[in-house]
Amino acid sequence: MSKDGVVSSAATYNIVATTGEDHVVTRTRNNYVVAPLAVQKVVTDGSDQIVCVGTAARMVERGRSADELQQVMVAAIIGGVDGPGGGHLSALISSQIDADKLDYLVRDAHHAGLEIGFDTDRLLARLEVLHVRTDNIDASAKELRERAEKDPNNAFYQIGIAASGFGSFEQMLIGRTFLYDRLYHHHKVRAAEAMAQRLMLIAERDRGTRFDLGEIFMPVGDDTMLRLLAGEVSHTGATLTSTKAAALAKGIINRELLHRAFAFRGRFIDSPPGLSAEIANDNRQVLWIRIVKELDGLAPRFELGQEIHDFALRSGQALINAGIDTQSMTDQVAFLEAVGPEQIIVDLPPLKAEAIRILARYPNGTLRIPEFSFNPAKWSAAYELQKRTGYVFCPREAVALVALASKIIFLGRYGVTMAKEADGYIKAAQTIEQSWLDALVAAQLIDRGAADHLSSKRFSLLAVRPEDLQVPDTWIKDEPDLAHLLAANIGKHLRGGLISDDISALGKVLSALFAFVDQWCSSGRITQDLPGEEVLQELLRQAFAMREISVAEGSVVGGGKLDLFVGDAILIENKFSGESSSPAKLAPAAGMQGRRYAISLDAQVVIVVVGYQPKPGGFFSKSKCVSVRSISALDRNRVEIRFMLPYGAVVPSSEKAD
Repeated sequence: MSKDGVVSSAATYNIVATTGEDHVVTRTRNNYVVAPLAVQKVVTDGSDQIVCVGTAARMVERGRSADELQQVMVAAIIGGVDGPGGGHLSALISSQIDADKLDYLVRDAHHAGLEIGFDTDRLLARLEVLHVRTDNIDASAKELRERAEKDPNNAFYQIGIAASGFGSFEQMLIGRTFLYDRLYHHHKVRAAEAMAQRLMLIAERDRGTRFDLGEIFMPVGDDTMLRLLAGEVSHTGATLTSTKAAALAKGIINRELLHRAFAFRGRFIDSPPGLSAEIANDNRQVLWIRIVKELDGLAPRFELGQEIHDFALRSGQALINAGIDTQSMTDQVAFLEAVGPEQIIVDLPPLKAEAIRILARYPNGTLRIPEFSFNPAKWSAAYELQKRTGYVFCPREAVALVALASKIIFLGRYGVTMAKEADGYIKAAQTIEQSWLDALVAAQLIDRGAADHLSSKRFSLLAVRPEDLQVPDTWIKDEPDLAHLLAANIGKHLRGGLISDDISALGKVLSALFAFVDQWCSSGRITQDLPGEEVLQELLRQAFAMREISVAEGSVVGGGKLDLFVGDAILIENKFSGESSSPAKLAPAAGMQGRRYAISLDAQVVIVVVGYQPKPGGFFSKSKCVSVRSISALDRNRVEIRFMLPYGAVVPSSEKAD
């Protein structure tokens, strides 16, 4: 740039992209701008930041920052509808038939020795730029039809495929699926990718700043970039000094990948022997969704890796103190202390299969999303539970301790143990030595129940979580820990857990009861008389019926006549009492009475609703009217949940100080 601010040539700047409109995106020291290829006069603010450039002023008006302009560029590349135009061409860069996929699928299959046929030439020959109009788009493509209707011309362009190319496109979908199953999700590929991802994050963390575009896109190859991160070579364009990241980079360079210590998969989740296959699979589905949801993101997986690392150290020290495998444990503990949690990596591969989105032109001219015999979305749903596998990777020298810690942490966090098939899958020992478990119990790192689960002497179903209880926000405002306290106490008495259907039923029933109490408190029933137990039972029955929850009333079971059986899973006992200053002591045998019916009905949850008349000054807040109790020492997997329902209370103006 000359002193008078005139650009003598577009080549004065570093051209980083073209817009397709005879303009180039150029980069100065502090900014990105769009400029015409022709010589243009520019306006600067004296710091090499261009604030306006010819006809491209709309892109850089008021000195748009580099970050903002990068977002505009990215939106244009990936086909943002409100971009600068030509969005349909973005399908060549990012879509189900983009150039990258057509290149790497064929190349990877060839170099991996997998015999997968891709008819790329025929597929390319059948690609078309489709003119999408309101009169030719099928009604099933609702979003595309709405987009055409909103367009000023009632039409837009989109890359699609002719009907004669369906076979080649479906072949590509199947081949891509096969590659993910056999190649991209192979444990060694996952280990290398997880290490590469981790080392970049650690390098940024240790230097205190993220990599900028100039560093990410340095003109060096992948191998050189790894050697930069490993500290073997240096470059003026980047400052890299992380020893933790360097260790991971050297592992990739030297093909010393981290090893599998633990594998987790929906199908691997252990289930009590004798449970029907249908219920077992439903339980696994629920548990697996919980695990996947919690581990969705790098931060929670890093945190879990840290927790496993810390527990492995404590477990190793406990085994050393107990005189068990002393030398091996000493070596593993020392190694883990040296490498730190950075080399304990929890990995869960993403699911890449998605619903078909490409638009197709049929022989009659109609445009719509095609349907094939192979449906990638349905395949993905089946793959999720049956084959999607996560791993805990660690250095070979610490596999035994990390495997032990991983099993214990997964049991504690998610209430799951993996079947022996999971250990066989990673070629690991399929049992934990009983002496190890005894030492951990003695060190109070686990309890005897956890030890029994880890040795397959005890099994559990699904643990009830706070969110399963559907506690209203208004109740939590009164007691922020209410949901967690209730779930913890339920878990204490319901040690074997519930099946997924019963957890769902419990949530619906409790939601109805919370709403019932809300309505009771907001109406005048608090100060009104309650004639008796029969009236209370009828009001409860109506409340459940209004929410379309199935209710059985008055059935004769177990030698008696029950009150209510709700949602085919939850027993309701309702009791009635007069005035009381100690409502918590009312109806002490109600849970045991309900238990008799619960045993006959195979129910694990008894809900007792007690109507009582509070004395002045003894009126509970709503969060205090619900509690959890043990029913009997004879039951390790049955619980009572009690609701106290006040009636006949004095009016607010007559309340007394407590």
